[in-house]
Amino acid sequence: MNIKYHTLIKNHNKPEEIRCEMVKRYYKLNCNASERARQWNTKRQRVMKWVLRYEARGFEGLKDDSGAPKTKAKHKKGKEVEDTIVKIVKNKKYRIGQDRVLLELPESMKCSTATINRIMHEHNLIKKRKRKYQRKRQCAKYKKTLKALRNWQVDVKELRDIPNVVALVEAGIIPKFQYTARDQITGTMFVAYAWEHTMINSTRFVSALFEHLKGFGIHPGELTVQTDNGSEFIGHITAKKDSLFTQTIEKVYHAKHKTIPIGKKEWQGVVESSHGRIEYELYDVENFSSLKDFLSKAYTYTLYWNLKRKKLSDKKTPMMLIKEKRHIFNSAVGDFKPFVLDSMKTYSCHYRFQGVPYVGDEVNLGFLLIHLHPR
Repeated sequence: MNIKYHTLIKNHNKPEEIRCEMVKRYYKLNCNASERARQWNTKRQRVMKWVLRYEARGFEGLKDDSGAPKTKAKHKKGKEVEDTIVKIVKNKKYRIGQDRVLLELPESMKCSTATINRIMHEHNLIKKRKRKYQRKRQCAKYKKTLKALRNWQVDVKELRDIPNVVALVEAGIIPKFQYTARDQITGTMFVAYAWEHTMINSTRFVSALFEHLKGFGIHPGELTVQTDNGSEFIGHITAKKDSLFTQTIEKVYHAKHKTIPIGKKEWQGVVESSHGRIEYELYDVENFSSLKDFLSKAYTYTLYWNLKRKKLSDKKTPMMLIKEKRHIFNSAVGDFKPFVLDSMKTYSCHYRFQGVPYVGDEVNLGFLLIHLHPR
């Protein structure tokens, strides 16, 4: 036989049948292990292994055995250590692994990570990590429950880290920051610019967004604005009162403002992805001679984005999705002319909204904007 024993076993669905034939020939031909080993291109020790297994357990002994131990190792540290491990895991809100548990165990209770892993399995404390495709399916399922032009992500992009425009920014020709609002369902994108990313400019931008949508029959009360936890949106992270930005959204426009969990930037993925595209497709390829030229080209790009640029996923433009999902057929809904937020005039107009008290200082409340689009 020219074929090696290992090759035969590897390519056979039932290797125990080959081993059975080897054992039968061993008994039939003078019980000579060395001769059988030469015949099967293997070692005599392997022949004797299967002969002895056959004598002890019959045909079942010729099957492959699991390499796992036949009995579980007993926990040498006792019940106290086991209880401590269970307590550490249960007290954590997030997923914790055996290595992290080992770090938190007292020195007197140190044990192997294998022991910790076994205890966690016995108490069903190991949570399976969701695969990427599973997380994507969950996100897609959630997005199906949302309605078009109702859920907006707002964020700020710095222009100082873009090589093609950094010289213009440093020279004070164009603003330093881009404010972006993007609808989660249709992908509609509106932008404005600012010399400073302050709460006043954030409030101006979101008010301009609401006023624009109101012109097309979209009531601000049905809108939700999602932001990160930047100071330009929420003020200080430890503030006990809602910021001007939040109060304007919720008390003036009766919409909803929500923030993402700290450190979860992927929750802002819709607006963050548009930041990458506008950089590659506008800022990296265009040359700007002045602020007016910069705003003009940004305006052209946003019109292209909202009215002409098709998404790869469904081959539809944001305007197509607005018509399909929101039944708004006026393409002007995607016409939001970029402007410089710092140049907008502001004044207190508490009398236009019921339930908003008069406040002389516009930093508190009663702050609203006029000349939302100084075109």
